[in-house]
Amino acid sequence: MKNEYEEYPLMDKVLQFFGGDIVIKTTGEKLKELREDKSTIDKKYTQANLEADTGISIQSIRAYETNKTIPESKNAKKLADFFRNYSRIIIK
Repeated sequence: MKNEYEEYPLMDKVLQFFGGDIVIKTTGEKLKELREDKSTIDKKYTQANLEADTGISIQSIRAYETNKTIPESKNAKKLADFFRNYSRIIIK
């Protein structure tokens, strides 16, 4: 079977580097993944927790995670800042 990226040698190399699979996530999938990554063994980090920490309504968070809508720029910035700061905390 012909490799669909045969015409694009660089893409073929990229696919090989990543084990042949490139997964593209939606904004909602990535947001849910980031939120769930904040969970611990003892405590699940919920949409309500994210609402409390960012001031973004739980209805909006739910809509983002289910890909019904994407965050407006002000909410996208709040989420980016929140998770960027969270990443700095866990990396240190």
